[in-house]
Amino acid sequence: MLTQPHPASSRPGSLRRFFEVLGESSWSLIKLNVLFLISCLPLLTLGPALTALSACIRELIEGDLREERPFHSYRVFFVSCFRVSFFWGLAVLAAGSILITAVLFYGKQAGENWFFVPLTALSLLAILLLGGFFIHLFPFLSEDKKPDLPRLAVLTALERMGKTLTAFLISAVLLCIQVLFLPVSLPLLLSLGFAVPALICGLAHTEGPEDINASGPFGKNH
Repeated sequence: MLTQPHPASSRPGSLRRFFEVLGESSWSLIKLNVLFLISCLPLLTLGPALTALSACIRELIEGDLREERPFHSYRVFFVSCFRVSFFWGLAVLAAGSILITAVLFYGKQAGENWFFVPLTALSLLAILLLGGFFIHLFPFLSEDKKPDLPRLAVLTALERMGKTLTAFLISAVLLCIQVLFLPVSLPLLLSLGFAVPALICGLAHTEGPEDINASGPFGKNH
């Protein structure tokens, strides 16, 4: 079954569209979640996995993903974007590991020495800004092969700052809750644990009535 696409002029708001996709395409989200987990198991393939998941989520939002063929779409994006997204995945792993370690270390020290409080805050801010950047970078990697994609991701994140940071914070909280409540939350993690945060971030990236117009990063003027 193919979900009917939403023209830009009649596209519903992000919250309404979130529940529409969740209700209409829950089985596709589960399939994509499983495919993502399998394809990023070595961790080194996190970049292509994130790119493929972002691309399929975008198609779900726009009504272009056939529910009986999520594996085909995921495989196409994973393979075609492997080279361009591989090193960005390593960057996510490296930056994430360093910053999370910094937050844990500085946060622990801040309880004994106020000197570490601003360092903890700066580490959290860095995670927030990098998260907003990656929310837009990985979808862009599947949309185009232009060399200035990092710059476009930064500009898009800045232009949709509120929506981007809100999506990242909600997604991060959902993932943290699932990790904290393991193994109780394992069924949720395996079924929708990554697909739902990806949907939230995808809605922050996808153009809507309130977002950038056709002259945006991938609009008619580019």
